[in-house]
Amino acid sequence: MRPMKVREIGEFELIERMAQVYREKGAGAREFAAAPSRLTVGIGDDAAVWEDVAGRYSIATTDAMVEGVHFTKTTTNWYDLGWKAMASNVSDIAGMGGIPLYALAVLAATGDQEVEAVLDLCRGMADVAGLFGAAVVGGDTVSSPLTMVTITLIGQTGASLRADGSLPLLSRYSARAGDLIAVTGRLGSSAGGLELLLHGKRPLSDRFAPLLEAHRRPMPRVREGQLLVEAGVSCGMDLSDGLVGDLTRICRAARVAAVVDVDDLPLDPLLCEAVGERATDLALSGGEDYELLCTGPAEILERARRLLDANGSTLTLVGRLVGVDQAQAPITLVDAAGDSYLPRRSGWEHFTAGGDAAKT
Repeated sequence: MRPMKVREIGEFELIERMAQVYREKGAGAREFAAAPSRLTVGIGDDAAVWEDVAGRYSIATTDAMVEGVHFTKTTTNWYDLGWKAMASNVSDIAGMGGIPLYALAVLAATGDQEVEAVLDLCRGMADVAGLFGAAVVGGDTVSSPLTMVTITLIGQTGASLRADGSLPLLSRYSARAGDLIAVTGRLGSSAGGLELLLHGKRPLSDRFAPLLEAHRRPMPRVREGQLLVEAGVSCGMDLSDGLVGDLTRICRAARVAAVVDVDDLPLDPLLCEAVGERATDLALSGGEDYELLCTGPAEILERARRLLDANGSTLTLVGRLVGVDQAQAPITLVDAAGDSYLPRRSGWEHFTAGGDAAKT
């Protein structure tokens, strides 16, 4: 048999197989030799979680931004690159309901960059970290044929345990059939901003500046994640790869299926004006919104909605979870009339040919 290529199995299957190797070698989530009783969440969620000596739970995540895959120099300046690199990691901590604390940043670069450009990168990272009380405490620099920024971020839960004894965090494994599905904020704005940058008429109208801002400088939902935990929500993650793609991850982790009501998706009127009917597709699979996706019983999500509303944020119901025996596919999209909705674009998945064009 010929060797199988990574692109033939895709990102998610590759992660599953890598995790299996770690488990077989005794270095997996359930067999962590150094502290077997303290690791709580391992490979497969937005971040790893372990109980620290203070009784709270530490959270660790890492993410990379690679030139030509996540960004290009024509649409992203150095400051915005630093902002997005840090924001994507802060969003992972937010997706667990945690608080970001300490970051390590690695820059791979050709060496031809201007020093001031690299300092702008650092300014972007520092500004996002500072907004949420985090600090950049170390890292590395290395020569490379292309630019890549990798950040590792350590965070912490806001409490030791909830009143009912459950862990004070959000996890994609906590979803249950019968849960409703909800999202914070608006969806598709980042992808709309990217479309304007790539294909919009020049000069771009100042009216669409909020869409450009959503793409260039997304705002992680750290406070919202903590409020979801406070409300009793257990299942959640951040929306980085599009609603359909990230909801599929929840369905795989919890072995459930989902029905999404596309007419209930929260869209920015500017997005609808800028891209017309394609706004729904961008909301479903555009990616890089860095909003939060969560599921839970109706009464808990209503409690969460009121909490977020009182703090100037929004939570919108967009669907429901069902048992896998009640669905023909992991994700079913329907309109207000109950008819099937077929999107014209797919979500993002590394290594596969089926994903959309590289993020920028």
